[in-house]
Amino acid sequence: MTDPNLRVQKLIHRLQSPEYLVRLHAGCLLGQMGAAAKEAVPALLELLRSGGTADRKLAAWALGYLGRGTAEATPALLAAARDSDESVRMLANSALEKIAATAQPAAAA
Repeated sequence: MTDPNLRVQKLIHRLQSPEYLVRLHAGCLLGQMGAAAKEAVPALLELLRSGGTADRKLAAWALGYLGRGTAEATPALLAAARDSDESVRMLANSALEKIAATAQPAAAA
């Protein structure tokens, strides 16, 4: 079985690929891993801040699925919620809602 930490590291590295499909695949897999991939938050934030439209959408989507542990992404997602691209704005808002929903049970405890 593959070490999850090693898998996350490989996927983070692939987020920096010059090939969009490689970045897309890595981002989707990180999002599917959920909170187990929270180590990818800095790389996803970099993609959200400096990537093209497709990369910003991918980063916002993945950050939403990482859920708890991504509160540090909130400022960047709030900025992305004002992006010039409507789909980036929608995905950023969706990510913010998902992060808030996963944080509420922890706050209630």
